[in-house]
Amino acid sequence: MGASVVDVIPSDQYCARATLATPKGKFTARVEANTSLDQGATGWVAALTPLAMKMRSPIHTNAVVDEDFLTNLIEAQRLLASWYHDLHPVPVVAPTRRLEVPAGRGIGSFFSGGVDSFYSALAPEVTHLVFVHGFDIRIDDNELAEKALSSVRRAAREMGKELIEVRTNIRGFSDRSSHWGYRYHGAAMAHIGHLLAEHLETVYFPSSYDDGTLMPWGSHPQLDHLWSSSCVRFVHHGLSARRVQKIMRLVDCAPAMEHLRVCWLHPNSVYNCGKCEKCIRTVISLQVAGGAGRCRTLPAAVPVEEIAKLPITNHGSLVFAEQNLEALRRSGRNDPELEEALEQCIHRGHRREARRERLSNLVAPLTRR
Repeated sequence: MGASVVDVIPSDQYCARATLATPKGKFTARVEANTSLDQGATGWVAALTPLAMKMRSPIHTNAVVDEDFLTNLIEAQRLLASWYHDLHPVPVVAPTRRLEVPAGRGIGSFFSGGVDSFYSALAPEVTHLVFVHGFDIRIDDNELAEKALSSVRRAAREMGKELIEVRTNIRGFSDRSSHWGYRYHGAAMAHIGHLLAEHLETVYFPSSYDDGTLMPWGSHPQLDHLWSSSCVRFVHHGLSARRVQKIMRLVDCAPAMEHLRVCWLHPNSVYNCGKCEKCIRTVISLQVAGGAGRCRTLPAAVPVEEIAKLPITNHGSLVFAEQNLEALRRSGRNDPELEEALEQCIHRGHRREARRERLSNLVAPLTRR
């Protein structure tokens, strides 16, 4: 197939734009922030890489790309290709040099207001939090974005961290042919991190999973550091803590209990719906951690009959349900109804996983013919 091209569009210091062209069409990507942004191509190449790999399309740009980043990108592509057999390493053709940045920059961490990002934000070395409208919140959902931004501003202030506010339409590009969770969101964070190189020397990617439940995922301890350059280092943070262990720390964190946002449905732009699988599992974790009723943005409890019917539809929801059950048993809390409800939804999740595996085994021989 033909080449994929990054054409950086000159912009003012608080905006970065580029045309990202693939054999399937062009997309004008835009990033705006409350601070100055890098005008080079390094971050844009990161943003283009997963889609170019799927199309086997070499990446070309006339703008400067950091040479250390390109060296690391070879390994990042090899790893992604080993996970996903429809991705293939592609060359990058660009002018290169080691970029120069100011000394004494900060340590940032991406911050959505969720459990993982609050846990990483509490690391004492973190000086900056990076909130991005356009990642988990749709770029056109301004109502929810304003609610979330108002909360993260207060949370950052209460934790003594400087907040960097970013708005981007890059997910409109990635969703064309790349799965956000499994393949792309790590590249998207690297993209934003490189644009903030003038301000941050290290950027934390809060872990989604712990070291006992890892799987191929867009942000991963084997992958995240491979997006680094000569001037920005990316670190996968929080790997050693299970989700319920993170919540055990957060129950004593006033900003987290005041502003936690975990929902992934957000019907009618609500902050937390309190009814989806992610909201319910977080409520359970809060109960197990002895924090029932402390979080102002979630219900104090969920009826056990709703927990028993909780939809376990993917690896993550099954893992977190199992960890909640294990933590409940270890806590010594005498709650047989909650334990039974968790056992029921976990059993149903395992049956679903078994059906999926049987179907995969049936389909695989057909796809090899």
